[in-house]
Amino acid sequence: MVSLGTSHGFLHPDVQKCSRDLDQLLLQYYATRRSKQ
Repeated sequence: MVSLGTSHGFLHPDVQKCSRDLDQLLLQYYATRRSKQ
């Protein structure tokens, strides 16, 4: 994502989509970790 942002600018739609996808993955990861504890 940083590489995309550096080459296209952080407001580029592809970078924004990548950021949203990463946020979703992180939320899933933390929810999974929380449920296992």
